Amino acid sequence: MVKRYFTKLDAEISPLGFGLMRLPMNADNWFDAGVFELIDRSIELGVNYYDTGYYYQNERSEELIREALVKRHRDRNYYIADKLPVWDCKSREDMERIFEEQLKRLGVDTIDFYLLHALHRGRWNKLYEAGVLDFLDDKKKEGRIIRAGFSFHDSAAIIKEILPCYNWDFVQLQLNYYDWTVLHIDDIYELLEKSGIPCITMETVGGGRLSILPEDAKRVFSDLHNDWTPSAWAMRFAVSLDNVAVVLSGMNAIGQLEDNVQNCSKIDGLTKEEINAINKVVEILHSKGAVPCTACRYCVKECPKKIDIPQVLKAINDYRIFEKPEYFDISYNLLSGATRAEDCVACGKCKEQCPQKIDIPFQMTEIRKFALEREIGINNHLIEDIQRKNKTIICFGCGEYGKRAIKYLKDYKIDRILLCDNKEDLWGKNINGYRVISPDRAVEMIKNEEAKMIITTRKFFDVIKKQFTEEGMTEADIMNY
Repeated sequence: MVKRYFTKLDAEISPLGFGLMRLPMNADNWFDAGVFELIDRSIELGVNYYDTGYYYQNERSEELIREALVKRHRDRNYYIADKLPVWDCKSREDMERIFEEQLKRLGVDTIDFYLLHALHRGRWNKLYEAGVLDFLDDKKKEGRIIRAGFSFHDSAAIIKEILPCYNWDFVQLQLNYYDWTVLHIDDIYELLEKSGIPCITMETVGGGRLSILPEDAKRVFSDLHNDWTPSAWAMRFAVSLDNVAVVLSGMNAIGQLEDNVQNCSKIDGLTKEEINAINKVVEILHSKGAVPCTACRYCVKECPKKIDIPQVLKAINDYRIFEKPEYFDISYNLLSGATRAEDCVACGKCKEQCPQKIDIPFQMTEIRKFALEREIGINNHLIEDIQRKNKTIICFGCGEYGKRAIKYLKDYKIDRILLCDNKEDLWGKNINGYRVISPDRAVEMIKNEEAKMIITTRKFFDVIKKQFTEEGMTEADIMNY
């Protein structure tokens, strides 16, 4: 790769950097030989910037640097970037302890690019008071940190407060063509450029979401360059910016690596036609209401229920972007057996951690409603009918789908709920605060137009439906999948 030289950094760097956050791990919490081969191949192709973090890959990413780079490529013709987990730093002692541990994990005496990880206003104020700037100064004087910077997840107004406080060497910024205008990243980039501070980009392909586009967006790109992949457009946009020193990509296959090397070797600016095509794709994506999640997973760490929030948001994006409900079903069903949107307690801790400022509790509520609509067949029209007629809802089945149905109904302020089951030993008991009635009692209530029924079991749906239709219930009395 043709290297870029930035006077501020005093370094020739490959425009493509290897982000080690998303490499596949095996059952032993380590990396297979294919990961080592991938890193070797990246060295062969001229990549010389490797980005890791203290908590990446279950805290094994820094060790991977040691085993795959430091021990195997001893000429050290590459740069290592690592990050201080600032949320764990309440004092200077915390900073020192973590830094020493990072050096040991990496197997080095010096870190080329050292970042304060994921700064926003709240974290910056606490770090400043804890003496982080003196810490950086001392480590640079000792030669143990060569260049100091930070990764940033907040507004242009906040970075204006941070930039004058220190002689920053670089800033790592979430930058891609979608966030450029939608999240106003262009304003932050302009501030860095005017300040003479080089920019390193992360989430360049939006955590993968810009690599899979809906057909109408793909057509815009293919009409101009039918040999460019959606990922190529994202990479070329970032690498075309003059103040971008490195474009990070979380690669996990050699083909992906080679494609990115080719795209980042083209350093020329984009044409007017190419920029217009990108702007048109942004309009298309924005109009579909996709959630701007990059799967950074900071939210998961703080979630008391350990909900796989990025996967849940991916599921709803698969539906919104591609306008196919079955895409939601496929992605959401991957979470079977795990905690999902239905388990959200709306504590708000995830929202505080989200770099994109996504209102995650609101999204969880909307996704929970949509998931139950898909799984059980309830929809707004039926809910309105139930509310208008003040009927009781009988949920047949006391298992997992029954619990989900109740959560859905509670979202709509419906609390006239009973459970029903064929197991006699459950009749008359309370489960999760709801009384269980017999099938005969359910039929009586439905015939008297006091209630409607939801059959909340997929496996035996046809059998149970037949059981009740033989008792005189009609299709209109049963809400189903």
